[in-house]
Amino acid sequence: MAAASRNRESREKTMLTDVKAAPEAGTINVLIADDHQLLLDAMVRPLENCGFAVHLSNSYSSACERIKEEGSFDVVLLDLNMPGMDGLATIKSIVTENHGGSVVLFSGSVSTVVIMRALEEGARGFIPKSVSLKSLENAIRLVASGEQFVPYSFFANTQDASAWHAPENGGTSKLNERELKVLYGASIGQSNKEIAHDLSMSEVTVKMHMRSICSKLGAKNRTQAAMFAQQKQII
Repeated sequence: MAAASRNRESREKTMLTDVKAAPEAGTINVLIADDHQLLLDAMVRPLENCGFAVHLSNSYSSACERIKEEGSFDVVLLDLNMPGMDGLATIKSIVTENHGGSVVLFSGSVSTVVIMRALEEGARGFIPKSVSLKSLENAIRLVASGEQFVPYSFFANTQDASAWHAPENGGTSKLNERELKVLYGASIGQSNKEIAHDLSMSEVTVKMHMRSICSKLGAKNRTQAAMFAQQKQII
């Protein structure tokens, strides 16, 4: 009897040690969808030490499968260059699959246009792979709370050739429909928040549109862009 009891206790202890502890209530579940193994090896333990529950996938299809099997993650860090990714269509698909959670572009470099379009498709921002661990932790927590994150330096970059174009014929011919609507809001004195509300977009997206508008019109700021638009009667 004693021997049987000891064997049973031993088996129970073994079973308990084999079971991975479930994330504590309030823990932020993060899915890193990236195929760069060295990067993953360097990220996982530090992020776990920050209190995150970290999960991994190395392709578009495996990321979709994990979301379907385990439910939405609080934050998905999405690499744009891993196998299976095909531009905005796959970004939108991941955003849809991860309904209730947040998806953030996670890349070494990405064009301004892609970030703007991704935000319009429901992504919650862009985190460069070059950020420090502390900045990454703060960005993940911010996005998990429902906010958007785009580095401040991103807004200061007006030299991105894939996004900004030199003015041509005053630049007006290159303003798209959304930019014209944003410009109209600015011309009647609306704040970014008011423009975002009226056009059903985020303030981050409005700021990026204004940056593009100013570049195309050769304006130094939104006030100058609005005055130029009124003078040329383009809105």
